[in-house]
Amino acid sequence: MRKIALFAVFIAVLGFMSFGCQSQDNSAQERVYERQADKAVQDIKEASQEAKQAVSESKTEFKQEVENKLNDLGRDIDQLSAKAADATQESKAEFQETLNELYKKKAEANAKLNELESASADAWKDIKAGITEAVDDLQNTYNRAAANFQ
Repeated sequence: MRKIALFAVFIAVLGFMSFGCQSQDNSAQERVYERQADKAVQDIKEASQEAKQAVSESKTEFKQEVENKLNDLGRDIDQLSAKAADATQESKAEFQETLNELYKKKAEANAKLNELESASADAWKDIKAGITEAVDDLQNTYNRAAANFQ
């Protein structure tokens, strides 16, 4: 009976030792998983920062391109306006109406461009489309006006 009790105690001790080792193995594995999860979170944060930086650079480049285009169109409109001074009296009214439309469209394009400054990374693509449309509309209106008043 004593041998059986000793054997049972021996088995129990082996069981506890085995459980303890398994618990330590699980803890080590959990630490590995935690390090991997921390690394994944850090990688995601870095990728997010890189994406924000790329959007910011893209936004800045786009804004500069549009500002240059609007400045060029502004000079073209001013030159067209100078031609209005030489126009006949009957065409001056039409000329002035067209110039007013051009200045209005240029102001609208500038206003849309100003919206870009406060746009979030998600919203700026929509604003970009609106700016592009406004600048294209201004360019087309200018082209028609320049062709009419040559």
